[in-house]
Amino acid sequence: MRALRRAVGPVGLWACGAGLAAAAMTTPAFAATGHGVAGGASGPAAASCTGPFTEVASPSPGSQDNVLFATAAAGADNVWAVGRRYSGSAYQNLILFDGGQGWVQAQAPDPRKFFDELTAVSASGPSDAWAVGTSNTSSGIAEPEMLHWDGSSWIVVPFPALPGGLDTGAGPGVVDISPSDAWMVGQDNGKGNTSVIAHWDGTSWSLVSHPAKAISLGAVAASGPDDVWAVGTGAGPSFPAVIEHFDGSAWTTSATLPGISLAAVTSAGPAEAWAVGTSGDSDTSTATVEWDGSAWKVVPSPNPTRTDYLNGVSATPGGGVWAVGNEAGSGLGTGEYQPMAMHWDGTAWTVVPADGVAPGNDGRNGAFDGVVAVTGRRVIAVGFGATQAPSLVADL
Repeated sequence: MRALRRAVGPVGLWACGAGLAAAAMTTPAFAATGHGVAGGASGPAAASCTGPFTEVASPSPGSQDNVLFATAAAGADNVWAVGRRYSGSAYQNLILFDGGQGWVQAQAPDPRKFFDELTAVSASGPSDAWAVGTSNTSSGIAEPEMLHWDGSSWIVVPFPALPGGLDTGAGPGVVDISPSDAWMVGQDNGKGNTSVIAHWDGTSWSLVSHPAKAISLGAVAASGPDDVWAVGTGAGPSFPAVIEHFDGSAWTTSATLPGISLAAVTSAGPAEAWAVGTSGDSDTSTATVEWDGSAWKVVPSPNPTRTDYLNGVSATPGGGVWAVGNEAGSGLGTGEYQPMAMHWDGTAWTVVPADGVAPGNDGRNGAFDGVVAVTGRRVIAVGFGATQAPSLVADL
């Protein structure tokens, strides 16, 4: 559902009952990854969430097309969201920050000053975060864009040249494990369309060899330096989902899943990880798959309407998983598409109401794109609002 995922604004935070209060603690920052993906320590199943979402104020500095593609947290009062905004003549990077006093705009560099966008963000701490995306050259090539937060400002960091540039429909994604350990994934648009994995060692980014089954990789997550997951797409004709794993020494192919397209991944530890996306011949049904410590398995998930997509997933400290996306044709009288959220309580997925959030004149409400569990009682999702003009923050 890339067309909707490319038009995103900030979304919200929500609490999920007393059952999570005892589990509330800071999410390990290294597990907050690109495309709204995050991870946390595993634990007892969380209480079910009921909703619904309501709108919360957020900056919309662009004249239109204020969108956020991802969110990540390095603690309860250190939350980032990244995307793009339209200035009237060009697309520019958009970075928002919530330090516990509400969302504010942060200064973001724009390397090309023509078309810049950030698609993923991850933070290992208050003074170490990465935001990645693409920056278009005058010839139209989308070069990798790597921004680093050092505690005081975002700066552009060099990245190895990719002759074909990056495919803007597949990531890039990023996970920040520590100041000397981060991973980026994407797709090189050069001859043959090949997936890309790069590693940050504290000094520079370098391309890393990995299995060739994936032609593109769009999201990455980690529970630690020896437990990193990347998801993407394999070669045709069926274009199956491909999941790769790094064990601290090498990347290997963990699973190939026909009939599924994966958009996001989260890791809650070596024995639990989740990936979400779509399934079906037309990719119009939700898909959730779980790593149980030995294998990936497909888990049934709700489809509240005739067209449903999952774009982001996050495991929360103390147990429980959240997935967000959008739905269409709901029959609720709110238009063509609208945000959607689901909660995993350890036994089953339950739809969390999100319809009716920030309705627009055309009946469209927007969509949720990514999600991060900051603590057991606070979860932030990102998406886009009605008509894609204002950013959207929604509170459950």
